[in-house]
Amino acid sequence: MDLWGDVFKGYASITELSSAEKRAVPYVMECIELLFVSYFENVNNLSCADNAYSIYEFIKKHEKRIWESI
Repeated sequence: MDLWGDVFKGYASITELSSAEKRAVPYVMECIELLFVSYFENVNNLSCADNAYSIYEFIKKHEKRIWESI
């Protein structure tokens, strides 16, 4: 099962991403997680902040795999 591929196939069934949008996908995902890190630190929920940062690191580590799935 290719989770990333399934996610993007579902999205593409609604609207097609341009090549620029496809290149930006991992960066957008990373930015979203960093926003969660900031939010959870601001509300003093360090457990959720740590979790969001772990997800950020996971996305960062798998950027190539994400691009290949799009």
